[in-house]
Amino acid sequence: MHALAHADNTRAFTDEVDRRVGAGDLDWIGELGAAMVGATDSEVRQYESVYEHLQRALARTPGRDTIRQLLCFPLVLRPGGPAEEFRTRLLAMELAFHQSAEDLAREVFEAAPGQEVLYEFRACLLHELVRRPVSVDEHPALRSFAAALAVDGHPLAQLPCHLLPLEQIERDPSWYPMGPVSRVPKDPLITPPLARRRTAGTKVTEVDDWEQDIAMRTVVEDWYTASNGRVAAHVSPLAPTDFGALFARLPLECRRDAPELWTTTADTVLGILRAAAAGGGAYAFGHFGAYGRLAAWQSLAGLVGLPAHTPVPEIARRAEQTHWFLPDTEADWFEYVAWDLAITALRPSGREIAVLAATDTD
Repeated sequence: MHALAHADNTRAFTDEVDRRVGAGDLDWIGELGAAMVGATDSEVRQYESVYEHLQRALARTPGRDTIRQLLCFPLVLRPGGPAEEFRTRLLAMELAFHQSAEDLAREVFEAAPGQEVLYEFRACLLHELVRRPVSVDEHPALRSFAAALAVDGHPLAQLPCHLLPLEQIERDPSWYPMGPVSRVPKDPLITPPLARRRTAGTKVTEVDDWEQDIAMRTVVEDWYTASNGRVAAHVSPLAPTDFGALFARLPLECRRDAPELWTTTADTVLGILRAAAAGGGAYAFGHFGAYGRLAAWQSLAGLVGLPAHTPVPEIARRAEQTHWFLPDTEADWFEYVAWDLAITALRPSGREIAVLAATDTD
């Protein structure tokens, strides 16, 4: 501990942690973790990176003993704040990916350890297992905890304990879903001159619906609260004819005078929203893990004209009835660095268009 506190870097210490965990020397790991947990406030900063590495090493080593050892430690050396939230979600993802559902059900859900933080940890872990995907119904402890979340009104209880068809689409590994200039699945929308003449007299009205605006913004909330982002969310009632010509007349700062449009699908839009939520902006953690999935569905709800807390299967049905478009992100409004998205929904009524655009920069 003395050597660690005075080290220029922690590589030798993290290598030793890996070696000990790999060898099953959990007594040594337990002593090291306990020593760092018991450190004074002035020493904690020196140990944080090694402590987090120790947690990851345990989470990534399959076995009930390593899970049990991991649960002996607090999630962070400095309790509270965004760091604890981030570690909770990250460790839940790591465990769900590397450990068996059977071992997690036994050690995390059946044992139900008494630390207060573990309730939120278990909530995240349950829905990370859903994302893996694990059949919750096949594990009584998982099924019971899911029911308890619903009774308690936990935010993640809005999510179904299985993946919906829109979430199960296989993607090309090179798919990068931020903006239409990427390899997002899409088709060009052709707007002939005749369409512009036909819609010249159509009245376009902007509607101020703050609840739907807030819902749509959910996936990029931390782009503008914790980073340098800008967001525009609008709902406009329109005639359904000749979408491209009508879109060009919407009062949107985020488009250029002759915007290019692509048609796309509900599953692609959900993937874009999920990536925006999970990845965060330039200086933001993002919603991360299961909460990223929740944020994506809530934003999708706003885009299709439903309240954010609508049951997810109903959001999915409405999304599949909606026509989806991706406007270009090359207007001056966008930073055009790495964090840009623009999504447009022609709602099932054929009389309303919703637009979500966001941009961020470092």
